[in-house]
Amino acid sequence: MHRYRFIFSLILLLAVETNYSQVDTTIILAQFSSSSLLTDKAFYATSGEEKDEAKSLSFYEWEFLTGQWNGYRNQLIDYGIDLVVGYKADFLSNLRGGTRSGSVFLDNTDIILSFDLEKFVGLSSASLVTQFLGNSGGSPNELVGSSMGLSNIETTPTWKLYQLLFEQSFFDNKFSVAAGLYDYNSEFDNRESSALFINPSHGIGDDISKSGVNGPSIFPTTSASLRLKYQNQSFYLLSAIMDGVPGHADNPYGTHIIFNKRDGLLTAMEFGFVNSIDEKLNYKLGIGAWRYSTKSLNNNFWSSGEIELSNPQNNFGIYITAERNLFSSSTGEDMMLFGRIGYANKNVNPVTFYAGSGLYFRGFNLVGKDNEFGIAFAFSRNSDSYRNFIFNTEGDDIKPFELNIEATYLFGITPWMKLQPDIQYIINPSYCPSTNNCVVVGSRLLINF
Repeated sequence: MHRYRFIFSLILLLAVETNYSQVDTTIILAQFSSSSLLTDKAFYATSGEEKDEAKSLSFYEWEFLTGQWNGYRNQLIDYGIDLVVGYKADFLSNLRGGTRSGSVFLDNTDIILSFDLEKFVGLSSASLVTQFLGNSGGSPNELVGSSMGLSNIETTPTWKLYQLLFEQSFFDNKFSVAAGLYDYNSEFDNRESSALFINPSHGIGDDISKSGVNGPSIFPTTSASLRLKYQNQSFYLLSAIMDGVPGHADNPYGTHIIFNKRDGLLTAMEFGFVNSIDEKLNYKLGIGAWRYSTKSLNNNFWSSGEIELSNPQNNFGIYITAERNLFSSSTGEDMMLFGRIGYANKNVNPVTFYAGSGLYFRGFNLVGKDNEFGIAFAFSRNSDSYRNFIFNTEGDDIKPFELNIEATYLFGITPWMKLQPDIQYIINPSYCPSTNNCVVVGSRLLINF
């Protein structure tokens, strides 16, 4: 509790002492990348500023909380080494409905060490990304009983190696090959305009995130993978082969890389059209498909042979993802619309259908400069096979559907710190015994070290 008080006291102190008329908060939401490779962890980096802060800049105007390390940070970048440490903390409260009322604190730390191998060892158009992931705190979803969850950083408290990925590009960086521990959602089923939201279903659809014995190769556990990508100015093609069971299905703590023939493979493809104007996304339309090589009655119902399979089936799914810039001004204002629908084999997966959509606003200067705002909904349909299985084995009645409505607003306190108030309204939470809808409010703190 003392830890929580300290963090939020620091926020209030900085908010009071910061002069918003003098601090340049032109910060854009970014996903750190090496060549074409993106991670799914959202951090923040300043734009339009010189790499080295002038000595006259105050602490509140620094790009990073720890500054430029006396110039050593940029010297490392010149040698091809980039170290980024990002911190997120969520404080969420269930005001009514759900399992019970209450508040939960949880946090997430990402340490990303990336190497430009052309600068570092002379290997042209190649990169290496190493990412460590650390999580702690409680589980806000225990207050609600939602299928889609509440926070995209909620997981088992532990530290682990999250990504270790080598990428080589060819043909003027239009084609690339990546191999290693890979986050599927860093490039597949990914939308720029929905990355703002805290609810995890806007990052990747609930249909695929619930698939597999231990989920696909996404947060919080990735698997050994091989990814191929081609992209030009008009279209892109993604293809990946991943270990079918990331980590250890019965041990979520630490890093586990296990190769077992029975685990099979998860294969995925996505093809789409993309258009940008002056390096700003105009539209994107993609269609993707995924399939597990192993058959099962339901990949979420069995593990390590605990349940004997009968009438095994292929586990597969398809989805369509899209986003479009509806309004863009010369002064930086943008309004974007995004949407996503997905289907997963109803006889094999807990969630058979998902649909989500929303509006994203950037740079409309509601408070300060270059802030972000969004409102979105997400609909999840639970499969009858899953509901019947849970009822027959555990006696619990899973609800047929769930709807989440989220509104969130992100603003800068300093260039290295942001605050994001959030409200979510959950209709028909799937795992809640009562029928009460839920109102969840809270805030996210982001710090770029």
